[in-house]
Amino acid sequence: MTVTNTGATTKLFYADARLRERALLQLVALTPTQIRLPQLFGDPVPTFLVPTKSRRVVFAARSTVPIAMDLSTSTYYPAAAIRASDGTAVAMVDQPQLAPGPWSPEISEIGPFGPAGAPSAVAEVGAAVDTNAFDTTVASDTGNVQLAAIDADTSFAPLVLRPGESGTISLTITPTGPRQGVVRGSVTIASFNPDTLSGDDIADLPYAYSIA
Repeated sequence: MTVTNTGATTKLFYADARLRERALLQLVALTPTQIRLPQLFGDPVPTFLVPTKSRRVVFAARSTVPIAMDLSTSTYYPAAAIRASDGTAVAMVDQPQLAPGPWSPEISEIGPFGPAGAPSAVAEVGAAVDTNAFDTTVASDTGNVQLAAIDADTSFAPLVLRPGESGTISLTITPTGPRQGVVRGSVTIASFNPDTLSGDDIADLPYAYSIA
């Protein structure tokens, strides 16, 4: 596939192969999933990468103390959480299309507290997303940065193009599955911004093949 950068800045391009079927996938954290409570300004928080083509994301946190949780993205889109007195909190966002990129939970303890303030505790966080399933039979020479959402060992070697430059992305399909089965999906040519951990979908190229 030939890609041309028609923009005004240097961009990173890659191929993202997805199936038509959707799947609920567990996200892997880019940072440690344990939070120290009470959270102080500057404390690290777990960050999860929500892939493109996602419609629903669910965060769950558990602690030894009652907690509440909110979610935020790089664009600061908030989502209220469910509070529970048993030390669990669940936050879900369900939209036709979620903002792709990094999402993080903000966890706070629920009072009332005594004169000593909120007690010291820890909380553990996990997340899952409803998205188009990745087609693992398709491999590209750029790798797929969206796979980093579910696989921390994902390789990524994007096609780097300056304005006006063109380049080629090569794909290899290694079919697996039952004979006579038909696989349908699409390959999205996309750009990636390493500063925001997000980017733009440029073109969707449908494909289908049968397994003889």
